[in-house]
Amino acid sequence: MITLSLKLCRLPRSKNDDKKEVQQLELISAEQLIKQKLAPINWCIEDFLPQGLALVVAQPKAGKSWLTLAICLSVATGLDFLGYHTNKGESLYLALEDSRHRLKNRLGKILGENEIPKNFNFVIKAPSLANGLIDMLEKHMQEHPATKLIAIDTLQKIRTGATKQEGAYAADYREVGMLKSFADKYNITVLLVHHLRKQKDADVFNKISGTNGIMGVADTIFILDKDSRESDEAKLHITGRDVEFDELYLLFNKATCQWTCEGNAEVQEKKRKIREYINDPVIKALRKLIEIDANWHGTAQELLKEFIDKCNININEKPETVGRKLRKYTELMLEIDGIAYTAPNPNGSNGRREHKFHAGVPLADEYNLDSVFD
Repeated sequence: MITLSLKLCRLPRSKNDDKKEVQQLELISAEQLIKQKLAPINWCIEDFLPQGLALVVAQPKAGKSWLTLAICLSVATGLDFLGYHTNKGESLYLALEDSRHRLKNRLGKILGENEIPKNFNFVIKAPSLANGLIDMLEKHMQEHPATKLIAIDTLQKIRTGATKQEGAYAADYREVGMLKSFADKYNITVLLVHHLRKQKDADVFNKISGTNGIMGVADTIFILDKDSRESDEAKLHITGRDVEFDELYLLFNKATCQWTCEGNAEVQEKKRKIREYINDPVIKALRKLIEIDANWHGTAQELLKEFIDKCNININEKPETVGRKLRKYTELMLEIDGIAYTAPNPNGSNGRREHKFHAGVPLADEYNLDSVFD
C-alpha cells in the first residue's frame, strides 16, 4: 500500500499586507449634530428653489422653456417669481435647443420694456457630460463666482447614455449625479429641463422620462402638467427634500409670454368646477323646477319636458347627456343648492330609469360663491 502525504503550504505574505489599514466610518454623534452650527440653505427663490439639483419637467411644447427662462430672469434681477421672494445672483442659461435668433425673440418678449439684466448669460453650444461639460462649468464658476443658478435646457442634449457595464438606472443616476455633485460643491442651483412620458399615470411624478434614477438624485422637482398642448392652464406640481409639496395653478399670458400663479391648484380646480356647475343650463333649469316641485322624480326625457312645460326653458341636450351631467354634479347639487339627487338604477325599475330629487337646505354660504368669480 502506498500512502500519499499532502502538505499544506502557506502563501508568502505580501510586503504591503502589514501596511494595509482598514478605514473607519466617519461617525457623527447625535449630540455633535444637534450642537453643530451649519450654514443655512442657499435659496435662489425662497421656499421654492433651493441649492442643489432641480428638475423642470413637462411635455414637449408645454411651456417649460418659458418657465425656465423666467426663473433665470427672476434670479438675475431679484424680482419675485410666482409670488415667491427671489435672492438676486448671476444666472447662466444653457439653451442647447435654441438659436441666437430664437433666444433674442424669447428674451425680448418676456422682458418687454424692463431693463436688460447685466448678470444673465447664455450658452447655445456645450459638450456632453462625458466630453468635458463639468470642467467647463468649473471654469465658469472660477470666472463668475457670483453665479447662483445654472439652467440646462435640455438634459438629453448633454447625455451620452449607458456604458456596456451599466444599465439604464445606473446610467441615469451617474450622469445626473455628476451635476448634483457639481451643484453641491459650489452651493448653487443647477436646474435641468427634462421631458414627461406620454403615458398616463395617477402619480404625475411617475411620468418623468427615464428611470427612477433621475428623480432619486434630484433635490427639487417641478412638473408642469397640462390637459392639452394648446391650453393656457397648467398645474405646477412641486416636491423636494427642502420644499413643501404643493400644486400651483398657473396661467400662461401669451401677450407677455409669462406664467402667472393663480393660487393653489386644488382650490382653483374647486372654483372652476363650481363656476361650471352654476353656469350649466341644466342646473339653472333644475333649480327652477325644484322651486316648483321639491320632490320631483322621472326619466331624463321627462325632465327635459318638465323644463319646457313648467319652467319655459328649452334645453338643447340629449337625455343621456343630461343623465351624465347630473351624476357628475351629484355632490355639488347637495353642497351648493341643497338638492339631494339619486341616480337611476343601472338596470332600471319596471323599465324606467328615474332620476330623483329632493329639496333641502342650501349650503352656498359655506363656499363663499362670490370668491368663485373673483
